[in-house]
Amino acid sequence: MARFREQRPRVIKSRSAQDLFNTAFQYHTTDLFAEIANVLGHEDDARRYASRAETVKSAFNDEFFDADAAQYGPGTQSSYAVPLYFGLVPDEHVDAVVDNLVEKVRGDGGKLQTGFLGTRPLIHTLVDHGFEEVAYEIVSQPERPGWVYMIRQNATTMWERWDSDDRIGDGMNSFNHSPFNFVSEWFYYALAGLRFDDSMHGRGSVEVAPAIVDDLDWAAGHLETVSGRLASRWERTDDGLAFEIEIPWNTTATVRLPGGDGVIVAEDGTVFWDGDQEGMLPAGVEEATLDDGDVTLTVGSGVYEFVLEN
Repeated sequence: MARFREQRPRVIKSRSAQDLFNTAFQYHTTDLFAEIANVLGHEDDARRYASRAETVKSAFNDEFFDADAAQYGPGTQSSYAVPLYFGLVPDEHVDAVVDNLVEKVRGDGGKLQTGFLGTRPLIHTLVDHGFEEVAYEIVSQPERPGWVYMIRQNATTMWERWDSDDRIGDGMNSFNHSPFNFVSEWFYYALAGLRFDDSMHGRGSVEVAPAIVDDLDWAAGHLETVSGRLASRWERTDDGLAFEIEIPWNTTATVRLPGGDGVIVAEDGTVFWDGDQEGMLPAGVEEATLDDGDVTLTVGSGVYEFVLEN
């Protein structure tokens, strides 16, 4: 791995949105290099890049964060979402910044006010902080700007701009452009709840945490991993929810089932969680706990059929 010269990163002193995003991505890129160096076993480089990333993070917050208002830069959807997504927000301020982001989205009528840099961080951040319904409202928004609007205009490929249909000429106006394609990832990550543990680099550990949104009766998805098929399906029943989850070989999964206090959970017809306590665990289920309103299971490889009743 190439070595870099030891010097303090230059952080542009300006409160403009452009400089906020440039500095945020400077942090993100430097942090990624620290992770890459660590994976490759270059420990000295990993420490240097990590130290440099922390320097950028500190300067970023000094310049762009108003702690009293819990606001970044101009207080747009992107200026909240990008720092949250990249991990730039100090821990003690995360909840307040998330609340401001959600308030901003709702104030914008549940419509996107983001472009290439902010849209993916916005959707992921809302899901990661428990606002799956807000993320769903954005993705399913039938009016412009949004993906459903493109479909309603008979688009068969993704546009470069939210308003491509109103623009004259082909300059910066492609009707077959990739940046907004990430929304397909959201179906797997949020609705099916299929997630990898980044610390395991895609091997050995996964999380299954489906988002149960009010507007849907079911969702399903699967991925072919290096260890085999990872799949999830959920659907509403008369009494609650039913899940079918498949975990590939040589893999441990954390499965998060919603329900809260008092929920009864069975696997293949046998109750093993009754209200708030663990009973005899079925084969493959190593542990069951109640964590922040979810029944959280540690399971091994196999196919599981969980039923939740409230």
